Amino acid sequence: QIFVTEQFSQSEYGRSIEKQAMTYEIKLFRAKAKAMERVSQNQSSPGILAALSMGTNNDINTLSTLKGNVLAFDEVSDPGNLGTLVRSAAWFGVDQIVLSNNCVDIYNPKVLKASMGALFYMKSIFIDDLQQAVEKLKQSNRIVLGADMGGDTVSSLKLGKKSWALVVGSEAHGLSKPISKAIDHSVCVEGKGFIESLNVASAGTVLLSQLCI
Repeated sequence: QIFVTEQFSQSEYGRSIEKQAMTYEIKLFRAKAKAMERVSQNQSSPGILAALSMGTNNDINTLSTLKGNVLAFDEVSDPGNLGTLVRSAAWFGVDQIVLSNNCVDIYNPKVLKASMGALFYMKSIFIDDLQQAVEKLKQSNRIVLGADMGGDTVSSLKLGKKSWALVVGSEAHGLSKPISKAIDHSVCVEGKGFIESLNVASAGTVLLSQLCI
């Protein structure tokens, strides 16, 4: 369902949204501006709101059927970083993500905002035991890489066209010990400056760029 204000519906973008809603048979309702302001996460409402069902998939066996590359999150707790990485993954053509159960809620408003809509293009799989998930990914003839400051450079691995899964860890502690032991290789972003480290969103984006291009 989509809710729009009268002002939004009169804009060019609003008319485009209404046309698409009719094409895909999505119910569209008018809402008062004050009501939209009350439910909006922003200081000022953009005039449009969508109510969607939250797709959930926690079947670990799904991992065996995935095709292509995967981005996995190990205890990533910062919503801005997780959302940014989802957006980066979409930019580089990775549309499958795996999340451990101690990650920030992927439907957190800050995650959604940082992803800039990329989340809705993702196949998201929520896993209780990420270590077991890594083993499943390895069984599907996929190399599993972990982002780690002590790892090798991506260029040194010579992956060729083999599919991969990249696991990124928490901002404070990096990859958890069980995941560090389970992955095939650890990879790093080689730096030349005087800053100690990158945050997980920056490092993950650079690694995705190197792996995908």
